[in-house]
Amino acid sequence: MREIQDIFRIWPTYSEMAREIGEKPDTVTKWKGKRIPSEHWPAVIEAAARKGAAVTAADLLRLNPPRKSRDPSTYRRKARKIRSRGENRPNC
Repeated sequence: MREIQDIFRIWPTYSEMAREIGEKPDTVTKWKGKRIPSEHWPAVIEAAARKGAAVTAADLLRLNPPRKSRDPSTYRRKARKIRSRGENRPNC
């Protein structure tokens, strides 16, 4: 496996991959070319093995890019904006 797409190529369609790992096709389609969430790795490894392909946790770890961390300052700005609009205030 050289890239994440190699894992998706094990199945002829995203729908078939989704069916074999017990997910919705829309969910799997959102992963394409990006990353497979770690909570789905066991199902992907097992389904790939049933297709005769060897996918390991090490492969998934190496091929999945790390999640982008969000800048905590964006949360503070959003909270200030909400407070300034009067949202999320208790009704007294």
